[in-house]
Amino acid sequence: MGLLQPLPIPEKPWQSRNMDFIVRFPEVKGFWSILVVVNRFSKYGIFIPMPNACPADVAAELIMKNVVKYFGLAEDIISYRDSKFTGRSLKVFAQQHTGLQRIEPIAGTSQGQPRKSYKEDKEVCKQASKDLEFFVKDRALLKLTPQIWKKITDKRYHKGLVQKYDGPFEIVQKVGAVAYKLKLQERFKLHPTFHVSFLKKFHEDKAERRQQVVRAPPTVRKQFEKKLTKILDHRTFGASKKNLRTEYLVQWEGEDVADATWEKVVTLWQFEDKVNSYIRSVSTRTSISSSGGDF
Repeated sequence: MGLLQPLPIPEKPWQSRNMDFIVRFPEVKGFWSILVVVNRFSKYGIFIPMPNACPADVAAELIMKNVVKYFGLAEDIISYRDSKFTGRSLKVFAQQHTGLQRIEPIAGTSQGQPRKSYKEDKEVCKQASKDLEFFVKDRALLKLTPQIWKKITDKRYHKGLVQKYDGPFEIVQKVGAVAYKLKLQERFKLHPTFHVSFLKKFHEDKAERRQQVVRAPPTVRKQFEKKLTKILDHRTFGASKKNLRTEYLVQWEGEDVADATWEKVVTLWQFEDKVNSYIRSVSTRTSISSSGGDF
């Protein structure tokens, strides 16, 4: 493993601490991120809400208020190379408190050797690994990069809470040597051809009780716990042909027809087979599929 070295085990609680940020949360009461401080001796963690604009002096003040106040100073702090940890304010903080001796080397230059060794190991693994390849009719997961996420949704959905992958989607065609065309659902509104680096092998769970998706797709907020009995009717509306949308009148299990509700097609993702069956059964299936009735 090259020059990688394990960290020494602390001799007592709060002698050594890990610090890092978790960012890109939706704003709550002016806070956008979380500073995580972990006691390396017991793995006890403290989670401190942080504002979006959080310079080093503000970070130092919050650490004093939420950690040092209760557990005292640390002999060393291990963190990533964030400017909040390597900035001048925390250096002054370290100079004023003699117990904090190792914040600069651990948060700054000491990560150079592990990072260098990691890159070397990564190159070795890369050379030994085989190129990812798919065939027509295979199913793959699509990586939701910020660029893709920006195109498939609006500002109501926060990118910090999105899943990393969506799918699975069927491979319908290989395009060139390193790209594939997917059979995407209507909600994506994307060009269906993607480079292989955006795809991931889908491994289906054969167990009957676990093979169904229990969580809504990233762009869908609604999920039903009750079962769909029958689709009674549909309606189409929209200001223009491009913006036409279809809703379905749904009768739920154990409820009367009078209690049926209108639901958007995208929210019926759990009952895609029944929606498709209804579309095939009605004489106007062409108008439905061409007016936003697809998933």
